[in-house]
Amino acid sequence: MEPRLTGLEQFHAQERCDPACWFLLAMIIWIAAMSGSIAVDSVLTALALSIVGGVAGSQLFVTAHDACHGSFTSSRTLNAVIGRLAFVPSVHSYSLWAYFHNGLHHNFTNLRGLDFVWTPLSPDEFSRLSLPRRLMEFIYRHPTGGGFGLYYALELWRRKFVWPPSGVPKRVVRSAYADVATVVMTWLVVGGTTAFLCDAGAWSLLSRMALFAAASLMITSWAIGFVVFFNHTHPRVKWFESAEEWRTEFSQATGACHVRFSGIWWYLLPNVVMNHTLHHLDTRIPVRSLAAAERYLASRTGVRLISWRWTPLRHYAIVKQCGLFDYAQGRWISLDWGRVLHNR
Repeated sequence: MEPRLTGLEQFHAQERCDPACWFLLAMIIWIAAMSGSIAVDSVLTALALSIVGGVAGSQLFVTAHDACHGSFTSSRTLNAVIGRLAFVPSVHSYSLWAYFHNGLHHNFTNLRGLDFVWTPLSPDEFSRLSLPRRLMEFIYRHPTGGGFGLYYALELWRRKFVWPPSGVPKRVVRSAYADVATVVMTWLVVGGTTAFLCDAGAWSLLSRMALFAAASLMITSWAIGFVVFFNHTHPRVKWFESAEEWRTEFSQATGACHVRFSGIWWYLLPNVVMNHTLHHLDTRIPVRSLAAAERYLASRTGVRLISWRWTPLRHYAIVKQCGLFDYAQGRWISLDWGRVLHNR
């Protein structure tokens, strides 16, 4: 049973100019970071600028996410343009994101077989994997969180968001090709223009672009992996294997989490997109307004969402506990070295 959502339309995007200016600022920072990493002589400086590019790219990814939902600005056309451009730094296809994320993840949240984001394996399924594959799953879900970026890059981005996989409708494939062309041309134009102005050679251009791409995309992939893991992974969040059971029991109010940050973690970790339950309840609310919308909903309906404050110890405990999922009993099971090495 979903909570009654009344009055949340006041939190929908009403502006055009302000969010568009924030998008332009982040895009300028990303372009400047990329250009600077090519132009400077010092490799360490180039690496530092690549990190700046990764942070800007992560922020632009959030912008693209909202724009793809039609919630970043009040203009449908402006959202489509900004969304496609904001996905360029993280090398994502706008059309594929709309198809997989908006169409599948949001409509079939936590239903195995249709929702593809951090879908947990059952113990029996895990036991049938080869040892190398069990090791990969353990790395992905290691309690330190070090494998979050690797999971996102290999299992989600590579398979679904950078090039259209088989089974995607032709209309989406055609749009995805245009998205890929936009991404490639933007990277080449920024890099080529910088190299021309700085009189950089071909090897210098290629090596610095490779450094920038590797460093910035590693940061972006880890940030996205961190966010999407904790969005729908918690001891109280249930996953489903049966569509009938999912239709009967699932609620967007309890299928996602709100992770809160305080102190230095508020600045160091990607916190702005962690109020995820409200996003699933109403995708038309932009990320920047989710906190206010949650306070409003709680004061009017008394709905209690799954919410917890992030600390390193709680992070470790939740990731350690939520390794596999017993779909028959509806509970999480930890994933340890015993299961990985000895298959037990």
